[in-house]
Amino acid sequence: MFNIMTYVCRVVLYYLGKNHNLWHRMTLLLEQLALDGANTQQIKAKKDQPDCYDFEPSTSASASTSPPAAQHQEVMDSLGELYSSLKEEDLWAGLWQRKAKYAETSTGIAYEQQGYYEKAQAAFESAMTKAKTDYVDEAPPNSVFPEFKVWEDHWIKYGLIVFFNRMHFVLNFNYLFR
Repeated sequence: MFNIMTYVCRVVLYYLGKNHNLWHRMTLLLEQLALDGANTQQIKAKKDQPDCYDFEPSTSASASTSPPAAQHQEVMDSLGELYSSLKEEDLWAGLWQRKAKYAETSTGIAYEQQGYYEKAQAAFESAMTKAKTDYVDEAPPNSVFPEFKVWEDHWIKYGLIVFFNRMHFVLNFNYLFR
């Protein structure tokens, strides 16, 4: 009879998934929101057919105020955080392959999936220098800050892995000749 949908913010979905053990259900909801696009987040309490008395497009209070691109970015960020919390590295990498602004980020993530940590670190470094030159005169938009966080986390992590692998090789090399 009535098809009433309720509006739940993407950040709330992430919170529910992480803190109330609803990981997989919230992941499915966020994936559906990401697939549907940002326009489906506008919840309507009435049917989709236009009413014969509607002369202008409605601007109801239930519609979200942020632009569709920002909504979609928020969905993708929440989904990436949830994948990361679930340790779903392949899903996280696939999501970042699609949403990365810089090609070097996609390259670095592909290298790290294959275990080429030095090449991944070099790709992240080149992405950082490219972003540094892109935003010399102006502040970067909020949409690239999650990508900056990925660079920072993975560049530092793989720098430490490479360092410890080299130390381990030197220790094993010294042990062989004793």
